Amino acid sequence: LEDLRLLTNYEMDSQNRLCLLFVGQVELRRRLHMTVHEALAQRIVVQPHLTGLALIGVGMVMVIPAVLALFWGELNEAAGFVIGGCLAALPGLLLQLRVRPRQAPRWDHGMVVTAGTWLAAPFFGAIPLYLSGHYGGFLDAYFDAMSGFATAGLAVINDLDHLARSVN
Repeated sequence: LEDLRLLTNYEMDSQNRLCLLFVGQVELRRRLHMTVHEALAQRIVVQPHLTGLALIGVGMVMVIPAVLALFWGELNEAAGFVIGGCLAALPGLLLQLRVRPRQAPRWDHGMVVTAGTWLAAPFFGAIPLYLSGHYGGFLDAYFDAMSGFATAGLAVINDLDHLARSVN
């Protein structure tokens, strides 16, 4: 940890030039609470509440196809969008309520938040696709959701001719 502290000391033009992403490092978090590592703990910034805000947005956007599915009489697809929207908004709300930032976000925090959101949003977007029954597995639905968020136009859907209008 001392080497990590020395690396984070390096600044150029009053800007930190090192940005690291640690995910699921429980032991690191425990050690950072020790008074010996207080200087390093002050340099570590956690901004997951911004990803939570994006997940709330994903959950809210899923209301649109859910309403359209109800309008077209596609009850199973509407339920899939409601389930996916709720499952996206719940962790987003928890991150918003439980995590408070220690400082204002900077551009490098935005890069990390974007990466986290880019992985999480298609996960929740894949839930209604998978529940539609037109995918071989959840990974296929995740691929299509990622393709949809990236507007790539690639698809691995099965039985496209019988796909519900709200999922299409």
